[in-house]
Amino acid sequence: MKLIFISIGLFLSTISWTQDGFEEPEEVIEDVTPEPVFIGIVRETYPIYLGCEDFKSRKLQQECTQLAIINFFSRNTSYPAETKDNGFEGTVWVDFTVNKDGEVTKVEIFKGIHESLDMEVIRVTKLLPKFIPGTQRGFPIAVTLTIPVHFKLQ
Repeated sequence: MKLIFISIGLFLSTISWTQDGFEEPEEVIEDVTPEPVFIGIVRETYPIYLGCEDFKSRKLQQECTQLAIINFFSRNTSYPAETKDNGFEGTVWVDFTVNKDGEVTKVEIFKGIHESLDMEVIRVTKLLPKFIPGTQRGFPIAVTLTIPVHFKLQ
């Protein structure tokens, strides 16, 4: 049933009706430079943390990026006093997208443990510097990453 409605909708949108019947629409030519559209999560390369692009292999670039993100979170995350005093520990999982310009966007908690810890992870994630964006067929693409941030009292 949906296929019929879609087909009819497409057909009717190409014809304009008048009192005497119908007339064909004028041909419209636009100068449009298409932008590649990639469906799904297929990508050739992951986003690379600035400074890690000097490694020749993608595997080493990815390992460097992972270590750089871990170090960034270690240096910039503080344990909120409220949760520290009450003994909250655990892992906050955060999703974020590195867009095609290398900027961190769409920061969301995938799985949290306490509002204060979740907000701290969001704060630090938004501080991440620009990345070299992921690519597909040579074009920069947005890539969503999920990382765990561990909170443990010592």
